[in-house]
Amino acid sequence: TVIPMRSKAGTPGHAVFNSNDWYLVFGSGPADAAGVTASRAPAGQVATKGTVGGSRIVDEGISLQTAKLFVVDLKKLTDATAPAIVTVNPDGVERNVTDVAATSKFIEDFDGIEGDATDDVPAMISQPITVDYDLDFNADAVYFGTITGDSSKGFGGQLKRLITNDETITTNWVDDDQVFVSGASPVNRADNVLMDLKPATVLGVFVPGQPITAAPTATVGELVDWDIDNNSKVDGFDRERWLLFGTGRYIVSADAANADQQSYYGIKEPYRIPGGSFTWEEVPKTSLLNSTSVRIRDDKSIQNLFIPPANTVPISTWDDMIAAMEANTWSGWFFNFTGTGERNLGQAALLDGLLTYTTYMPSADVCFSEGTSKLHGRWYQTGTALFSKIFEDNIFTDSNNNGIVDEGETTISAEVDLGPGLALTPSIHTGREEGSKVYIQTSTGDIITLEQKNPGGGKSRKTDWLQRR
Repeated sequence: TVIPMRSKAGTPGHAVFNSNDWYLVFGSGPADAAGVTASRAPAGQVATKGTVGGSRIVDEGISLQTAKLFVVDLKKLTDATAPAIVTVNPDGVERNVTDVAATSKFIEDFDGIEGDATDDVPAMISQPITVDYDLDFNADAVYFGTITGDSSKGFGGQLKRLITNDETITTNWVDDDQVFVSGASPVNRADNVLMDLKPATVLGVFVPGQPITAAPTATVGELVDWDIDNNSKVDGFDRERWLLFGTGRYIVSADAANADQQSYYGIKEPYRIPGGSFTWEEVPKTSLLNSTSVRIRDDKSIQNLFIPPANTVPISTWDDMIAAMEANTWSGWFFNFTGTGERNLGQAALLDGLLTYTTYMPSADVCFSEGTSKLHGRWYQTGTALFSKIFEDNIFTDSNNNGIVDEGETTISAEVDLGPGLALTPSIHTGREEGSKVYIQTSTGDIITLEQKNPGGGKSRKTDWLQRR
């Protein structure tokens, strides 16, 4: 991903832009404890042939070094007077990358509790995304998942952030620099965790972790009536911020046998309420709505949902569930995949509030090695089905035995089987027809097309007009 940064001066409404800067961000992958993925010649050069740094790296698709995040100044690539590649080092200062691989630098070496090096564990970084929430040409954050562990200890991961937050000075993009928000504890910019999904032992019981291999998806949610983004004014950018991502891995063939529970998550960036700003703190999984068993019917009634923490008072309508989420009854949601070995490997598509993503179930049967995939269509705020039909595969129950499926007797399905093959990121097209079409290409070569109904139409339209005389 790329971080855009535009430095400016002046006053609001009379800004003068001084420069446009672009930084390429990427993370480390599988490597041994010394950071080697291929053998090196004695002079420190990466060899063009030979053995890899360790057989486990290739055989298991793991990292034995802590994860490293690199930031490269792309403008220096076109500077004839400077070295071809310049990175930002752990102190935030630009540093030349030489031809000796051992001397290249990174902005952050991490994967543990914020600022606590003793908690660092070996990991690798999945695909990052950059988000500019307020569309001011300066990035607010980079989000990315990590993959920790191995087949013997169990896999896990974290969703992490690099908090740029409109800061144009790269010396502040480091672990030692902190973000201070009124009413909240300071957090580190670089070594910052949004959700921790590493393996853990809870009350003496081992709980497998959940690795994150696909890129997350970001969006803005409901409008609030205060300066939530701390830009000294209340405007249309004062909205909740959501991060949506799934878990699971399929890097080597041995991963097919892994049946650890994987899930999909929707996390709200935490903020102080009422009237507070975003805090960039960690969100505990215990604060999330478990939407796995929640059932939605076509009359907007719902089943199997209760108000926490007692969980004795039911929430029985769609509107009440949405109101509870917007009132921060939960910090987001998670949905546990129900298929054996089911996992998410591709980034989601989001249109009109409908989150569309795929899951994959590998097969250990050599006669059916392609495995199978599903397509999910869930509401971004709850992880549940919508109250109106998205796919055709719904459940009908004639509860009153009148021979007719009446309103309220249809349980909406949020997923549909795609058949054999591995499917990753869906593509959505919206045209003149009602709703939209979803295109999914599988590993078998098939391109599957499905009709998808959108809750709000999913099309651009006029919102107002002005006639000048």
